[in-house]
Amino acid sequence: MRKSLAVAVIAFSVATTACATKGFVREEVGGVNSKVDTLSGTVEQTQERVGRNEERIGAVDTKAEAAG
Repeated sequence: MRKSLAVAVIAFSVATTACATKGFVREEVGGVNSKVDTLSGTVEQTQERVGRNEERIGAVDTKAEAAG
């Protein structure tokens, strides 16, 4: 009797602690999505700046070749 009660208690504790609630998962995923959105915006801004800098570097390179 004691052994089956102990097994039942252990099984119940494992089953209840191993599952995440839908609310918890939704909250965690929402936080991650927010961070991804922020990083995506930052990456897009960086790509725009890199593109502008490549154009400037090309213009300076052309001027340097023409002068040299």
